[in-house]
Amino acid sequence: MELSQKWFRKCFEIDETFTLPSLLWDILPKASASQIHPHIHMFVSKDFYFSGWEKIFRAADEYQLTEGKKYFNDLIKIHTILKLNITYGDAVAYVSLTPSVSNEVVILSKRPGNDLFKLFYRIMKAFMKLKLYAVTAGAVFPPLVQDPTTSRKEVPCIIRIVNRGAVDKMRADISSMELFGSANINVDFWHFRNKLLQNFEK
Repeated sequence: MELSQKWFRKCFEIDETFTLPSLLWDILPKASASQIHPHIHMFVSKDFYFSGWEKIFRAADEYQLTEGKKYFNDLIKIHTILKLNITYGDAVAYVSLTPSVSNEVVILSKRPGNDLFKLFYRIMKAFMKLKLYAVTAGAVFPPLVQDPTTSRKEVPCIIRIVNRGAVDKMRADISSMELFGSANINVDFWHFRNKLLQNFEK
């Protein structure tokens, strides 16, 4: 993760109009990687974040406009009240109440740093101990240059981690339900959070 920050900075040094960093990560063919080794795709965008992240930030802007509250603060608060969170220094992870697939963990932090990266590592290690080997992850980071006149100054670091299904099963992890309906979630959020904690290395 620290190497990704160096790469983002290098891109910015080459062209200072590219300021919005993010990355995507797939592990094993079951998670859509074309090879056994992990696939990492890194982006530094110019005017907008990569589409999925941009939608989240626009929704956060609209939430603050209509509710007068900070979206990500309230998101953490809800998951903390429901005891779905794991805190590590200035980073917090939670088992998502609105996952895209079963077993989704979201990590938030104000800045990219050791607490964020160590929490990410420990969550990934817990996934491996739980035999959730096929993983897709995505991360987004604050702008490389802060503009106090825009809402971008409020952008946190977000890492989303999802399991893509058992590596020894033929069944795909999406069906007509996910493609044309909504996510079909078949896990108990609290049970999964407790399993993560049981396999969480301090």
